[in-house]
Parts: sequence; C-alpha cells; structure tokens
Amino acid sequence: MKWLLCALCFLSCVGAVSGEAVQVTDEGRTTEAAFSPDGSQVAYVRVEKHFTPEGRYYFSGCLYIWDGQDSRILANLPAGEPTVGDPSPESGPAGIPAWLPSGDYIVLAHGRGSTLFRIADGARTRVGRYEDWFVMDDAWDLSKDDAATLNHLVHGGTAHRLRIQRGKMIRREDLPPCVPHESENWSYENFWRSPADPNQAVYVAADKHFQGCCCTSGRQRHYIGVVDLRNGQRRRLTRGTSYQVAWWACWAPDGRRIAYLRTSFHDIDTPVTWSKLHVICPDGTGDRALIDDVRQTYWGSPTRLVAATGPPLMVRATPRSQPLHLSEVDVVTGAVWRLTKGHFYHELCDVHDRNYLVLQRPVGGSEFQGNLWIFRPEL
Repeated sequence: MKWLLCALCFLSCVGAVSGEAVQVTDEGRTTEAAFSPDGSQVAYVRVEKHFTPEGRYYFSGCLYIWDGQDSRILANLPAGEPTVGDPSPESGPAGIPAWLPSGDYIVLAHGRGSTLFRIADGARTRVGRYEDWFVMDDAWDLSKDDAATLNHLVHGGTAHRLRIQRGKMIRREDLPPCVPHESENWSYENFWRSPADPNQAVYVAADKHFQGCCCTSGRQRHYIGVVDLRNGQRRRLTRGTSYQVAWWACWAPDGRRIAYLRTSFHDIDTPVTWSKLHVICPDGTGDRALIDDVRQTYWGSPTRLVAATGPPLMVRATPRSQPLHLSEVDVVTGAVWRLTKGHFYHELCDVHDRNYLVLQRPVGGSEFQGNLWIFRPEL
C-alpha cells in the first residue's frame, strides 16, 4: 500500500493530469523514440557517456525495441569521436529513429549518414543520399512505400519530424517554376504540402526590408499564405503586422485547418517572446486563438493539437533551461487538457492514435538525458 501511494504521488507530479501515463524507460539516458506504424512497438535510442584519460568524452549507444512490456536491444550503435565542449552530430550518438511503413525496418539518421535496420534479425546497412534518390550498401528488397519513405527521410525528413507533422516539406529547389522564392518585398520560405491536396502548400513570407534587423525591435513582419503549386496563385491568410507570425505553420492531418504561432516581442530589461497558438482554414476564414505561451505544437488528430507550453521565453535562453509542459487542445471547442506537469522539460517524440510518446528531461539538463513516457489522455 505504501508503494502504491508513492507511485500515485509521483504520477500526480509528472504524469498525465487526465488519462493514463506509462513509463517506458527509467535509466535517464533515452534521447529519441518513435512508434511503429501500428503503434504496438516503440523504437528508442539510449546513450552512455564515456571519459578518456585526457579529459575528453564520447558517447556510445544502443537501439532498443519496446513491445509494450519489455525492451530488447536491436543493435549497438557506433561510438562518437572523443570531443570537448558541446558534442556535434559527428561526436554525439546517432540520432532520430523512424519506422518504414511496413514495420519491418527502422532508419536512424545522424550526422555521419543514415543506417537502415531490419527488425527480424537486427541486420543493418548504410544508406546515403545520391542526387534526388538514395543508395544502399546492400541490395535489400524494399517495398515501394518503404523505399519512398526511406528516400524522404534520408533527404532531411527527420529534421522536420515529418513522421509527426503530416504533409511534406518542399525544398526550394523542388518548387515548380511558377512558384517564386521571393517578390520585391517578400521572401517565401517553409513550403508545406497539404496532406489532403498535393497541389496546395502553406508557406511563410518575411518582409525583406527588415531582414537582418534585431528581432526584438517589433519591426519585422511575417505572414502565412497558401499557394496553388499548379499555377503559383497565392492566397494570403494573415496580415503582416508588428506581431510576428513565427516561421512555422502546419496542416491538420485532413488538410481542413492550418495551425500557426503568432508571436510578439517585448524588450524591457531582457528580450522576451510571447507566442499564441492559432488555427485558421485554408480559405482564410475561422482564425481562432487557442492557447498562450506556446513553444511548439503538433497535430494529434484532425481536431486535436498538442501544445508545448512554458513561461514566456527569453530570446537568448538556453534550450531546456525552463519547464515545458504538454497539453492537448480541441480546435473545435477550445477545451484544453493538461498532459504533463512538474519541473521538467517535456518533449514530444511521436503520436499514434492520440497516444503521445514523450521524453521527460531535467530542466537545464543535457540533450542526452531523458526518460520515455506514453501519455493517453481521456476521450
């Protein structure tokens, strides 16, 4: 009974406020994770930090598979190069895991290249980029869907966590000729294809007259818009004002709404930024403010957003130097459910059927620290 009371008290501090919380790892060294396509398994990376007699340090790691009950090692990962100071992608451990659609393979992308792992036997092969396609050291027979997803991931897909944010980030060089990168006054960036209509993309525009000026001056202007990729016709969704539309906008999984952050800056004693989460329809109607103090946000379903919130962010603050909590927001009713709380930095790794895979890191800690949880909010 005493143990049960302690566990309940612990969950009341760090677990889901409404719903279920399942702890996957507890060793404090988990760095990244992803659900399998059917949600029954989780792939995660665990790292170890080693010191050399000369005072340098390096990382080694393992790739694990968790089946809902137990974890097993799928592969040991190559150690990074000894370094001092902050680790680089070459000196740190391998990075972000992502499953291919069949559920038979995991790709791990990192600074030294990408590696593909076969679930059945733990075999691995290196994958590299070649122009607009990929090359493999071994001729594994992948399905069409697996090959297309692998190609997308090794060309930078994991950098945008596209396994969470449905849609496709379009590289500037891949835009049709009818869609310019800039006009006389505006520079266009971050084109994101609609998951419902491949001919429509949301983008962010920045006022070229104020590029390079201090972001705390309140003078920079941004807006978000939608462009037809067939003819380049644009539709502006928000107004460019002294408030800053952050360099971020993302489609709902069904393409019926777009979420974006509207940010304002204030420079009293220390530059601080406030962000508010908005949703808007692709035709520019229905613009609504949902929740304040948002740092990041992800779509969990066509009508539910996950918002990472925290105190107003100091512009030059160190990442994870302040608590960050996760809440689920109903974009129709505006209702908010708190998923996490406590003095931790909670970082969303993946979403499957409104099950949220979250890394819980100590505030102010290293990026190579964390425990993995699954949060299942009540319906």
